[in-house]
Amino acid sequence: MRILIDECLPVQLRHIFVGHDARTVVRMSWRSLTNGELLAAAEREQFDLFITADARIPSTHDIGRLHLAVVVVPTNRRKVLDQITHAILAAVAQAKPGEIAIVSLPNPARRPRRPRTR
Repeated sequence: MRILIDECLPVQLRHIFVGHDARTVVRMSWRSLTNGELLAAAEREQFDLFITADARIPSTHDIGRLHLAVVVVPTNRRKVLDQITHAILAAVAQAKPGEIAIVSLPNPARRPRRPRTR
């Protein structure tokens, strides 16, 4: 699978995609492209998947007409991405052309409330 990683994500993210051809927007010299141009270029170069933290892409682009899948991650912070690697890999494995997969952060465990003292 050919995976294109958005420039807003840490370059180290490509290392989790073992066995895939994962490239960054910067490595492809596509940094100056707008999102629409970027998706078109990814299709031309036959990428199978585009991974980004830009939550606006699903609402501003018609992904259904594309031959690549889009995975949207909840943040660009490497520390957080490292904690949800399994969810990212699962979304990539299930991704289908023309569809968007949104990876969410797990719900944090809630601490019990302390009773109020008067």
